[in-house]
Amino acid sequence: DAVYDRARSEMLCPFEVSLDAMAHGDVVVGDYNYVFDPAVYLRRLFAKKDHADWILIVDEAHNLYERGMAYLSPALSYEKLRNLISQYESRQEKVYRKLTAALRRLSELFEQLQLEGEVYFSGQRYFQVQLNVQQWMDGLALYEAAFIKYLILKVKKRLLIMDDPLENWYYALRRFVQVARLQDRAFVPYYAAENGGVLQIQCCDPSRYLGERIDAFHSVVAMSATFDPLPFFREVLGFPEYRTRQLQLDSPFPAEHRRVIIVPHISTRYKDRLASYPKIAKVIREVIEIRPGNYLVFFPSFDFIQHVNLFLANLPVEKILQTPGMDEQERDRILERLKNEPEPHLLLAVMGGVFSEGVDYSGNMAIGVMVVGPGLPQISYPRELLRQYYDQQNEMGMAYAYVYPGMNKVIQAVGRLIRSASDRGIVVLIGERFAADEFNAILPEYWFKREGDLVITDHYREAVQQFWQKMEREEEAPAGPDYE
Repeated sequence: DAVYDRARSEMLCPFEVSLDAMAHGDVVVGDYNYVFDPAVYLRRLFAKKDHADWILIVDEAHNLYERGMAYLSPALSYEKLRNLISQYESRQEKVYRKLTAALRRLSELFEQLQLEGEVYFSGQRYFQVQLNVQQWMDGLALYEAAFIKYLILKVKKRLLIMDDPLENWYYALRRFVQVARLQDRAFVPYYAAENGGVLQIQCCDPSRYLGERIDAFHSVVAMSATFDPLPFFREVLGFPEYRTRQLQLDSPFPAEHRRVIIVPHISTRYKDRLASYPKIAKVIREVIEIRPGNYLVFFPSFDFIQHVNLFLANLPVEKILQTPGMDEQERDRILERLKNEPEPHLLLAVMGGVFSEGVDYSGNMAIGVMVVGPGLPQISYPRELLRQYYDQQNEMGMAYAYVYPGMNKVIQAVGRLIRSASDRGIVVLIGERFAADEFNAILPEYWFKREGDLVITDHYREAVQQFWQKMEREEEAPAGPDYE
């Protein structure tokens, strides 16, 4: 804030001032983008391939896998391209004529893909394509030449165009061509016929790119409370095996202050959900009635929340439902209510959202967490490309594309509960898949180091009651002697 205020007072760009200030600092804090995004990484720091004088610390590094794939999965919209041509083709200035000519050349490449789809993939929403990379490089060069002249025109005429569509298209096209040139089996180009036509490259494996970035540093420390399974994350994040040490630590908080209960008799599979909604609501209702307090329930989707909520009327607590698009300010107001209001609350939220990551529910802000299903990513064409890729790589496509990412969200959600040595709480995992080896084998070892830490039972009421009775006995027990 100090840099921002001073830069504004001197009529300077605060971001550029921050970049200049980095040369005088020993520690730089920033988003993953500034190291790993090939389009926006800090070139003045990392333009050289060797960063041997830097130590990189990556926090919440479990997120880097999905972020890495997103950096390397660019898309171009045919509809946006057609809109640009329509918007600027009537402009008579020479620079706009050149821009429009370049855009029309790119439109011809899209038309070839459209024709290919109509001939060979009729009726299919998605189909893989073979890109003529040279044609796309030529298209970028043609547009770039016109775009540079357009930038000069903007400077001369002092044109300030917020969210300039011509500029946005240039950067999208440049990113697309950069990835297209890689021509690696891990990068799969495909065409989506919906939404006016979208050409996308799906990065199925960012490990090679991320590994090259990581290997250039003197050393890298990647940290996360949800690195499960650890070998999976070492592989997909590209940490070179020959120079990587793996360390997995137990929770610093007393294991006896938490019990994990798996309720296996309810199916959360999509085909069974209509029958499961009232059963899930029954579990939630019975758990929160045993001991008053604040409870968090995490679902795979907003739609799932709404359906289960229909069966949660007349509860002895105040319900709070997360809604799509809820921002951090709204989240913070709800967290304040959980912290300060004496009456109990039931928060229904989605896994992987603003309430399940990066939030501490210390003390009485939450005495119980329930998770409905393993939170697997929705089946989609890009996700299926991942599954197919890893099936060919190591015959673990289902695990890499669906199970590991889904269970990572579960572990993140459960991790919201015990945030200090004095916290106590119950964890209820609802769904038959949690009882299957392929899912519960991913759970952190410190969850069930002692007998009784984790139980799989349909008699969840008794298991919850036993835990809270034990906690009450401990609270009533006289304190030990004071030896001070």
